[in-house]
Amino acid sequence: MYTKIYKQDELPPNLFEELEKIDLEGLASYLSDPFTFSIAAVYNEQDKLVAVGFSRAVEEYKLIVNPDSSSREKAIAIRDLMTLSTHLTKCNEVIVFITKGSEHYENFLKKHFGFHNRDGVPLALEV
Repeated sequence: MYTKIYKQDELPPNLFEELEKIDLEGLASYLSDPFTFSIAAVYNEQDKLVAVGFSRAVEEYKLIVNPDSSSREKAIAIRDLMTLSTHLTKCNEVIVFITKGSEHYENFLKKHFGFHNRDGVPLALEV
């Protein structure tokens, strides 16, 4: 097996055709996203595509909310900080991982901001 590394503007056209056959989650569209870089493809000895991996420039934003604040105050603060963060980073998606008070904040974000559940299990690896 061998790996080829591509720049975003150097992807071979047939790579997208091959990805359509194996991309069960619809991730191939990220390859043309401006936040994607360092694209690598792994091929077997018969030059058949085994996997494609890519890095994305992801901004992480942490939020500390005073639990004693009113729901209205929290909603306004979260809205203002989220708007500022997404504007400054020019991101097109916000994914939230709630660590404390999960049920309360999950319902709060769904009710006030339209967040919805995503399939999958969040995993982390500190490197």
